Amino acid sequence: MKKIIHLLSFVFASLFSQGFAQTGHEIIFNIKGLKEGGKVQFAYYQGDKKLLQDTVFVTNNQFVVKGKEALQRGLYLVALPDLGYFDIVISDDQFFEIETDPNNMIAAMKIKGNDENTFFYEYLRKVKPLQDGMISKSEAYTKDSCSKVENNENKVCKVLFSEITDLQNKLKIVKDEYIKAHPSFLTSTMFQATEEVEVPLYSEIKDEKIRQEKRFNYYKQHYFDNINLKENGLIRTPILEDKIDKYFKDLTFQICDSVKKSADLVVAKANDKTMFKYLLTHITTKYEKSNIMCMDCMTLHMFDKYYIKDSLKVDWVNKETRKKLQEEVWKLEFNQCGKQVYPLVMKDTNGVKHDILKLDAEYTILFFWSATCGHCKKSAPKLLEMYHRLKEEYNLEVYSVHIDKSRTEFDKYVKENKFDWILTIDDGTNETYRTAYNVFSTPTVYLLNSKKEIIAKKVDLSVLEKIITGKDVVPSEEEDHHDH
Repeated sequence: MKKIIHLLSFVFASLFSQGFAQTGHEIIFNIKGLKEGGKVQFAYYQGDKKLLQDTVFVTNNQFVVKGKEALQRGLYLVALPDLGYFDIVISDDQFFEIETDPNNMIAAMKIKGNDENTFFYEYLRKVKPLQDGMISKSEAYTKDSCSKVENNENKVCKVLFSEITDLQNKLKIVKDEYIKAHPSFLTSTMFQATEEVEVPLYSEIKDEKIRQEKRFNYYKQHYFDNINLKENGLIRTPILEDKIDKYFKDLTFQICDSVKKSADLVVAKANDKTMFKYLLTHITTKYEKSNIMCMDCMTLHMFDKYYIKDSLKVDWVNKETRKKLQEEVWKLEFNQCGKQVYPLVMKDTNGVKHDILKLDAEYTILFFWSATCGHCKKSAPKLLEMYHRLKEEYNLEVYSVHIDKSRTEFDKYVKENKFDWILTIDDGTNETYRTAYNVFSTPTVYLLNSKKEIIAKKVDLSVLEKIITGKDVVPSEEEDHHDH
């Protein structure tokens, strides 16, 4: 029995050492003509960005990229000092050697110990003459103005078009053969992801508008058919981010309900945890930076549904960060476009209460400001002028809230400008409005309809006037905001 235990221990130890012998990565590069001590940058693609992974230095025409942990799967680039760059694929095998000549990197590329890169460069050697031909023919096609409608029947253009089409077909054949021969390769997944969905013509539908709508819906529904979102190696390529952004830009109407639906659909396709994290982060960040009015609905949606309520899957967010995100949700949830505003009752300088929900006006501009805020002092007189012009014709009212408790500057500024709209002031008895209306900078402006629903917020006064009047307005100088 003792011998069996010893034998099992030996087998286990052997397996353990084998399993961890290849932990990490080591890629040896032998490249002619490199400057001694030259700095080589090893980076990876992520959309249109190239992000640095490592920096190494040349010794005797050789440099080594290595580390104790495995690299994340993806397409990487090796930037040589003053000699250009080339790409390599990082997938399962991360211990291999590369040899090439900077004068002809693709043709001279030799790889030992990595099948995927070997076949990848064989593929590149096959397609290079086809791609060069495509570039040459396309340049000739453009030069001869063949893209103009009147030249459709030109013989030269017809020949060029036929030759370009033939080259495209040959490229597709080579690519399809590669994917079929190496279905498990990351490169095959990359090539597949670049393939467009074939959309039926629906020629049986005679109404052109209905036919095109049918084709659009099919394309959107099948958009991700060729994109394997289980393969997280796609994250570190130039392909995935562009595909995701195109889906939101070209196939999703930029209104809250449509964007939220698309976001949920895309995130739900990610079974891989790394891919889930990437998609969630990318979409959230994309709309946090959006300049589209009212698109903060996406920040609210993504924070609330995923980062706060789905803490089991979003486990990379710590308790402190989640608490901050919850605070951001509270700042957004009561002031979303299309929703009736949060109840607001403030006192004016005479102690009279004003309930915004009871205000009888077709349009109400809710104006949070401070007499100590320089930007407010620029926008308040402009608002007053606009108010006087539009008040009668469009039944417009301004409900202003001075957010500072100090009366000295307020009284002085009001007297100088003779404001004749509703002037309320924060007397310290109502602090909930700051969070409910996200008033953490001034001026903060909302436009409400007759039902006191938000129809615009945090925009320039010229935009408000255009919404109210339906007429184009020359934009005023962009208003900045003052943190408070």
